[in-house]
Amino acid sequence: MIEIEPKRDEKGNIVRGVWIRKGLTETINETQLNIEISRLERAVDDLKARLDFLKRVRAEIERRKAELEKSA
Repeated sequence: MIEIEPKRDEKGNIVRGVWIRKGLTETINETQLNIEISRLERAVDDLKARLDFLKRVRAEIERRKAELEKSA
């Protein structure tokens, strides 16, 4: 589990939509986080579609190779 806490300004007030990992100075902006997650999800979907296509091509190649071997 990642330990995060809300970021606070100089007065100790919580900065809305910004989080910080405990013990680190790295901030996590919720909007940027959601954009990055969406971008990565689209990339994964694109890769899955490409993988599916390549598997179909491989299956077709194997099928045609088998046909050629039978006719030879």
